[in-house]
Amino acid sequence: MDTDTADGMVEWLSATTPLHLLRPPPARQESRSGVPNAGYRLVQENPQFVTAELLGFLDG
Repeated sequence: MDTDTADGMVEWLSATTPLHLLRPPPARQESRSGVPNAGYRLVQENPQFVTAELLGFLDG
């Protein structure tokens, strides 16, 4: 195997490293909230709630 190139290095890693170590960790979902009084069109049906949730998320 040629490990002097990026493709060669990927090939070598794939052959020598357990697959679970090559996968990125799953994204964590910090919170879950339903949008009250909304069906499929969340932003159109309850814009105040969605805006407040997004701003709270972005503020950290």
